[in-house]
Amino acid sequence: MYDITVITPTIGRPHLHRLVKSLQQQGVKIIHLVLWDKTRCENGLKPDDLACQSENYLCQNYVIEHPVYNVPRIDNYLRSIGIVMATTPYITQIDDDCWLEPGWLSRAIQLISNARAQGKLFNYAFCRRNLWENESTFIGIDTYESIGKQNKFGYCLMETNSIVFTREIAHIIQQITHGNNYGHDRAIAKYLIDNQRGVYDNKVSGLNQIVPDFLLEFHRNHV
Repeated sequence: MYDITVITPTIGRPHLHRLVKSLQQQGVKIIHLVLWDKTRCENGLKPDDLACQSENYLCQNYVIEHPVYNVPRIDNYLRSIGIVMATTPYITQIDDDCWLEPGWLSRAIQLISNARAQGKLFNYAFCRRNLWENESTFIGIDTYESIGKQNKFGYCLMETNSIVFTREIAHIIQQITHGNNYGHDRAIAKYLIDNQRGVYDNKVSGLNQIVPDFLLEFHRNHV
């Protein structure tokens, strides 16, 4: 029995290798659904490049095209398919420009499990993220978009790539993801904050993410 499904939409960024390596250091049994967009980055990876697995890690690759829309990127369509495919007690969505600190997934699952053992119906856990300009240049800890409450810009945000959620609310997360071409992270955060109980582990920055170019200047000025 696997503990958690990790869903990763990808255009084949080489950073995927670092994500896979980090997933193999999580201390839980992982099914990694890698959903390949038909749009690929130049000289990017191919599914055969991720045909790896270990004792506690199983990687499954699927090349998927949108059945209706001819659009350049179909990230949320891929994410929503992954959630439907997942059968594990816990699920998370992690992009191909991210990687995790060792043990974050096991810690998140334990936080939820401990709360439930005390009679608290918690359905998610999340953490702060570390921001990187590239794989070797660290920017800082995100204190604006991974705080789990409304920030000073009026957004209710938690970093989606760090959220571990239970199977019980997967159908709602799937509906939100499928229904938003952009901004699904804000919609998911608002839903969780308004309707579910969860754990914010503010002692841990378990997620690392390479910041897209258009956000670099913002984070340099505000983080």
